Amino acid sequence: MGLDRRPAAVMAVLVALMLAGCSNATSSAVIASPAMIVTTATASPVAEPARSPVQSQAPQPPSQPPSPSPAPMTASWYPWLPPIDTTVDAAFQIDEFVAARGQVVPISGMPGGPPFRFDTGDPDPATHPLMGFTAGGLLVVLHGPIVVDDMQWYLLAPAQIAIDVPTGWSPVSTPEGDPYLESREGVCPADPITTGLLSTVMLTDGLPACFGNAEITITGDLRCDAESNSFVTGATWLDGGICRFETPPSVYGLSSALAPNRYAVTGHFLDEQARECRALDGDASPEGRLGAVLQCRRAFVATSAEPVVD
Repeated sequence: MGLDRRPAAVMAVLVALMLAGCSNATSSAVIASPAMIVTTATASPVAEPARSPVQSQAPQPPSQPPSPSPAPMTASWYPWLPPIDTTVDAAFQIDEFVAARGQVVPISGMPGGPPFRFDTGDPDPATHPLMGFTAGGLLVVLHGPIVVDDMQWYLLAPAQIAIDVPTGWSPVSTPEGDPYLESREGVCPADPITTGLLSTVMLTDGLPACFGNAEITITGDLRCDAESNSFVTGATWLDGGICRFETPPSVYGLSSALAPNRYAVTGHFLDEQARECRALDGDASPEGRLGAVLQCRRAFVATSAEPVVD
């Protein structure tokens, strides 16, 4: 079954972005969480019944004691998006984990916009199944609330590796008041952080939501090379080569000549230079800029790497 041309075209833009940001071990099997068009709108939310299952998200990891998420960031990382409405009591905070409720939570390209749908070949798009977040899927709040017709809308991204699940805008509830979303504890590994722990949760955009910009240490097998990022520019550390664990995150800031070994790598997510990241082929579309910033937010910018002696 094909996808509607509009979301499919947008999704193709950022498939390569996510693949560049993940490790070699996982990138070949994963399609990115692409960003959809993000502009203001005044249309009423569209409530549609779920008609078929949508693409799957990563399976939930084994139960483990979660670490609390850091305090949410107060300054927006996306100043080109509609400004957050501070006059309402926000249902969720920036970088908070939430989960989808119901069979399908609709996703739109703009606050208040029509939901994305699968293309069934029928000339009437309203009859096509919704493309949305599936029940229980772990998500991260990127931006919001934006209020359209008294409804709060939030820009959401999958927190974990997900197959064909787009980033986009969702309302907090149906017009009848039934909630689409609910707060959810994260699956953040606690210190000591190893790549083994990270591989059980497969976090992507959930990484900066877990750890903020705090300095942490990740231990695992690391390989580095001198290639520059092929899709994103703007941060100085993007030009110094890429190091990779066997699982996300990708590591920047270390020498490309670092010999393969097991290292304890100290660094941080949410580097300030992530705000300046842009798609290498330009910012002709808002989704390209959003995807670039998201990739840089979840990059692990290292300050040191110490060999681990077993």
